[in-house]
Amino acid sequence: MQYGKCAVSSFGFEMFAFALRVLGKFDASSHYAILGLKILDHYKIQEWTPRVFAAAYGINLYFIKPMHTLVDPLRHAYQVGLETGDYEYATCAANMSSTLIFFLGKPLRDVDKTVSPYVELMKEYKQDQYLKLTLPV
Repeated sequence: MQYGKCAVSSFGFEMFAFALRVLGKFDASSHYAILGLKILDHYKIQEWTPRVFAAAYGINLYFIKPMHTLVDPLRHAYQVGLETGDYEYATCAANMSSTLIFFLGKPLRDVDKTVSPYVELMKEYKQDQYLKLTLPV
């Protein structure tokens, strides 16, 4: 923070938060994840929303926020990713939100209804890495 920040810093803070989480520093990780979201909000750069939200709500805040509160921000990341052309992180967020609704115990018909359009988009944009994670084994 000593040398300034910009919109891209929001994603950098999310990656730093992820590294702290891997090292077991959960409180510091949560702090930097929230800081990344605040920086994104400050600059209001939509192009970074899918990346920052996927990292924040799909990884970094997973252990401190109720699971059901993470789904809508990930759906928002998906939508913004489609609008801005960031198909990689749009499909990443789609995968994460699909996984969450499954683990939230939603009826399988509802899960399938939610996941099916995501799967078609993953196929269309050749996002095979997320397609493999999203499809049942």
